Amino acid sequence: MTTLKFQKIKSIEVPLTVGVPFVIYLLHVLLFGNWIIDDAGISFSYSRNFAQGFGLVSQPGLEPVEGYSSFTWVFLFVPFFWLNYFHPVFIPKTISILLVFLSFITMHKTLRLISSYPVHISFICLVLLSLNTSFVVWTSSGLENPLYVFLTLLLLYQMIKAGLSLNLKTTLTLAILTALLAATRPDGILFFFVPIIFLLSNHIFEEEKFGKTLQNLGLYVLVFFILFGSFLLFRITYFNDLFPNTYYAKGGPSINDLKDLLFLKPKIYGKVYALFNSGISVWGILLLGFLAVISFYLITIKKFTKKHFSVLLILFFSVMIYVLLPPDWMGEFRFATIFYPLSYICLFTVSETLIQKIHWKNSRKIILAFFLTIVFFGPGVLDFTKRTIEFRENPTVSFQMVARQYAYRFDNYASILNLKNASILLPDAGGTLFYSKLRVFDLAGLTDKKIAGTFVKKQKDFYDYVFEVAKPVFIHTHGVWAYRANFYSDKRFNEDYLPLKESIDPRMVKKYNGQKIYSGEYIRKDAVNGKADLIQKLLSMVKDPKELVKK
Repeated sequence: MTTLKFQKIKSIEVPLTVGVPFVIYLLHVLLFGNWIIDDAGISFSYSRNFAQGFGLVSQPGLEPVEGYSSFTWVFLFVPFFWLNYFHPVFIPKTISILLVFLSFITMHKTLRLISSYPVHISFICLVLLSLNTSFVVWTSSGLENPLYVFLTLLLLYQMIKAGLSLNLKTTLTLAILTALLAATRPDGILFFFVPIIFLLSNHIFEEEKFGKTLQNLGLYVLVFFILFGSFLLFRITYFNDLFPNTYYAKGGPSINDLKDLLFLKPKIYGKVYALFNSGISVWGILLLGFLAVISFYLITIKKFTKKHFSVLLILFFSVMIYVLLPPDWMGEFRFATIFYPLSYICLFTVSETLIQKIHWKNSRKIILAFFLTIVFFGPGVLDFTKRTIEFRENPTVSFQMVARQYAYRFDNYASILNLKNASILLPDAGGTLFYSKLRVFDLAGLTDKKIAGTFVKKQKDFYDYVFEVAKPVFIHTHGVWAYRANFYSDKRFNEDYLPLKESIDPRMVKKYNGQKIYSGEYIRKDAVNGKADLIQKLLSMVKDPKELVKK
């Protein structure tokens, strides 16, 4: 009778514990409609070109440049192009939602190994994730974040399993997962050190013989370097570079960044403070202090287990990765997606150990836990609501908007002027690469090595490349990109280009202390020689942009 009752409860455990939060997540995703971030279009373009036999290039016929942020994410879409079944909104969102569901399952399975109350804690953690604006936005954006989250949670799950029973299979699995994480995001390489520290901890927690520890450690390192070393060899031979081009375009952790972290400079405190507040609102910094104090307390009373260590270890690395990465203009803590599930797991499992020290009935302990959750996370939920509304009303640059305003618009320009082999230089390349027939030069430098290496860094070389080598027929600038490019500082811009429309951005004037920053759309003068009637038609249509966004 008892067995049957237990099996019945267990059979509805996942639908209730995981299913209800997942439905909340889906409803949250629906609030953002068909929004996909424009940068995702770069990955889609690489996937399509590879599937069609052109190689890993941004456009057919160009040299290979690693302009995407995730190798594994790009190849995940290739089969859909082979089957001619890729849709730039439906497919990435469907895959992302599936990965989030698998992440929820993995998180619940992990808590079943850690917690004495896995149903209650899983439900709370997953509901919080489903309400978390940042987590929902970036796991449904078309970027690789949901894959990164899933692999990270799998790594934690395998570490907990290895803590219970370390064997050859779990050691190999740890190596495979860390190699996949390193291929999924460049910063994922730092997770390589997590299993190393974890395996060394066996010598302390399990009193494992040091020789056995070294054997497991050696196997892990060997398998990782075979896998990731093969990936690096491919990158060097195919792209002729050790680092992805996105590293040069966006910048990455430098020696100074590492020094700032090691010496805990004020800007590090600021980033950590903002990060923790983003997951729990006003109590964020208290959460950090609480985790530190309680962990120290558990160590002193010898209740700090290898499970606690595993969660805190991987949480620490997620924080360190966020702190080391450069500021992200896209907003809503895009680089912090993996932090949220790890911080919730850590908070509730450590708190559970403390609550168990109270000599109350289990029912009272559960009521206390729910009460404290409401008190601490209530302000956070209100903050999530506000942030979700704001993002819904003003989302970060969308793939669809870029397609309408740039890809279709400039294709129509070229069609009106009867231009063959026309090209364009602009900063929003995702939707443009995916839809435009023009040769696209990426002002952000993600898919262009020369721009990545010279833009702002070596401005004269950048101008020489634009005006003497690339010679784009069209140039589009806006906002901060207009300021950084500052094309009018080179006389060749005024000599070679005619403005189709141009204006001064008041936001940039305010931002840069009254400096006049011109944004606009420009065309090479030699492309319109002898086409006075067509250029007049084009200029008149520019005044009525609705005519130019028709596909």
